[in-house]
Amino acid sequence: MLGGVHARLPLAVVAALSLVLVPAPASADPGDDASRRLATALGRFSGRAGIVVADALTGAGSYSAADVVFPSASLYKLSVMAEAYRRAGEGTLSLDGAITITDDDLTSDGYDTEAGTTLSLREAIERMITVSDNSPALALVRVLGVRSINATSLALGMNSTRINTVLPDEERTAPFNTTTARDVATLLGGLARGTVYGPDASRAMLDTLARQRINDRLPAGLPDGTVIAHKTGNLDGVSHDAGVVFAPAGPRIVVMLTADYDSDDDVIALAERLAALAYATPLDAFTARYAATAQTATVARQGDALRWSVQVTNASAVAWRAAYLRESIRAVSGVVQDLGTVRLPPLAPGASITVTVNAVGPAAPGKYVLELEAFDDALSNSAQHFPLLFSIKRS
Repeated sequence: MLGGVHARLPLAVVAALSLVLVPAPASADPGDDASRRLATALGRFSGRAGIVVADALTGAGSYSAADVVFPSASLYKLSVMAEAYRRAGEGTLSLDGAITITDDDLTSDGYDTEAGTTLSLREAIERMITVSDNSPALALVRVLGVRSINATSLALGMNSTRINTVLPDEERTAPFNTTTARDVATLLGGLARGTVYGPDASRAMLDTLARQRINDRLPAGLPDGTVIAHKTGNLDGVSHDAGVVFAPAGPRIVVMLTADYDSDDDVIALAERLAALAYATPLDAFTARYAATAQTATVARQGDALRWSVQVTNASAVAWRAAYLRESIRAVSGVVQDLGTVRLPPLAPGASITVTVNAVGPAAPGKYVLELEAFDDALSNSAQHFPLLFSIKRS
């Protein structure tokens, strides 16, 4: 893992299956093998990559190293934009208000608007996204507040996305800003569905991304005239591109995070293959739906028993034959531990099963997320993390 933070957390989880609501049906054909095509593309790539190619509306698709933490490079600017629109929606910030670039906002790399320049916040967002201008981005971080931006990323389900470089050393979780392919896909999927601070804000952010002027990666693999709303990112040895491709079959999310590659040409070739796959290939149709009486547990103490009852539904168009739930526990600080898997019985499309999740409160006080995600060996992962939230007080 590149820049990942792992630790063993003292948490025990046992899941029990009960109450199969619908019998298993006859088998169904899962459709085209997008996962195989993705594996072929990655097999030709010289470096490391975190990839998502998925339906923007359902999350069904193909994933590779989607939870591996990478330096976010300029993809951190997506979170900055989201925080600005959150504040604007609350009425605590006007996007037409003024912001002035200072000497502290200048960097030694990238395109920079000069110090002393006054922009509207809307213009600063435009420059930050469409030409990846660094000084308006840092000015926005200064005005919005890095801790508020990080809290917004977490609230949007971007659990490993964090701006570290402007935080005090003791608050950093890595020496660089971090994200994962799944986190970026989570935000882009929300924009495509219109759920990130409402349809108007989501559309405005997508429109800004669609005006991107750095188009040497994903757009290179798309037919002329294809609309893609995307953001690139670059550091030494790191190159990313992520966006929503408006394909004939509907909007598709494509996220490509790369590092340690031999040449920029390798990155461009991978981007072209991924974009072409998203544009023309049917995606693996594996989707899960979750429901729980309560997603947030009451505050507990070390060693307290926590329990949730979660209904898992096969929301795919195909039968699940070899499905299982993966469980992981994540502290808000970013520390994560994989807790293993629980096998599910075969489930027909629309069939459900109730899973009882029991947890023992970890030793360290703080906020935690227990995440469930369905997989099927013959298909893919469901791409939908179901969070169960709880806090531990000091004993």
